[in-house]
Amino acid sequence: MHHGSPVVHGELREVKRAFGKQNVVIHADFDLEFLRAFPGVVRFKKTALGAELQIDRMEAAQKILDEINGKGFIRKFALEEPSLNDIFIEKVGASYE
Repeated sequence: MHHGSPVVHGELREVKRAFGKQNVVIHADFDLEFLRAFPGVVRFKKTALGAELQIDRMEAAQKILDEINGKGFIRKFALEEPSLNDIFIEKVGASYE
């Protein structure tokens, strides 16, 4: 709901699937900053353990994994569904932030 109007409709699984973006969490022992400009990455957040990315298509996840493979030790590489917060902010826009 935003200003009394529904932002999205449907069951949670359907809403997340329809969003069309996925999150990639990477924990690595090397700098991941170069992924900020990687094709398919629409959001990049550096973290203490590595980075959290949002990608616009599933194929980007495999290309990212191929790119970082061999650059150093990768502790975690996980593809995750977008959070409800991610979806809400995208649908409502910057006025929420």
